[in-house]
Amino acid sequence: MEEPTIRRITVERESDWLRVQGNIEKGLQNSLDARLATLPGGRDGPAAKGVKRELEERIKKVRGCCEDVHEIVLVANARSAKKRSK
Repeated sequence: MEEPTIRRITVERESDWLRVQGNIEKGLQNSLDARLATLPGGRDGPAAKGVKRELEERIKKVRGCCEDVHEIVLVANARSAKKRSK
């Protein structure tokens, strides 16, 4: 299966970055809720309760990957900006 493309965005202010992070969190939570809703009994049913923890762990891994990529890009951008200012 082909990996999805990760789109890059430029964020100039911290407030914009916090908004982007909030949107990512909402998207992940909506995805979790949608998956749980497809199970017998809906998102609050016994089947959902059985898999919710596992799905939350998977989402936590996705968040971790996003944060790792974010840190790498910040370091690269900082080095690039430092070179341009010389």
